[in-house]
Amino acid sequence: MNKGQKMSPEQRIRISEARLIDLTGKRFGKWTVLKRGQKRDNLGRRLWWVCRCDCGAEHEVSGQGMKRGESTQCRQCQADLRRTKHTNSGGYVVMRFKGHPLANGRKDPYLLEHWIVYGEHIGIEKAIKLRAMKCTLHHKNGIRNDNRVKNLELRLPGKHPKGWSVKEMVEVLKLVGYEVKRGNK
Repeated sequence: MNKGQKMSPEQRIRISEARLIDLTGKRFGKWTVLKRGQKRDNLGRRLWWVCRCDCGAEHEVSGQGMKRGESTQCRQCQADLRRTKHTNSGGYVVMRFKGHPLANGRKDPYLLEHWIVYGEHIGIEKAIKLRAMKCTLHHKNGIRNDNRVKNLELRLPGKHPKGWSVKEMVEVLKLVGYEVKRGNK
């Protein structure tokens, strides 16, 4: 073929067939590739693959999109994830929990993930009392989406930036239901 001469779609397909990397059986995010699909892009170069999402839905997905990480799950799973967990404008992870005890009295079912994590750690009833007292949770390392228990520190209302004294901590723990034992002096 001469330089500048255009290839026919059939010629393009033959060339792409020769360079084909079989993705059958491979996983990309929630996709499992089942077989080659029938779809191609407008130029006949890029292949699409029949994939099954972990939720069971089957769709034809662009091989290039999966390899680049642009397509990792079906649209329904993407929508479900967006509805259940996202990062708010302040950088905190927010989760949707309809009917969760920590959401009591709130109009929307969204909760900050760090309160859910902390509530599971100390007990939901205690976490509810602390929230009612307007206590806050501080991220020790400053990373607002790092919601490991060891990175969370309880703070009194109005004491978020500077923490609180041992005396204040003992009083709050007693209110919440902890038994506080004094050490030997």
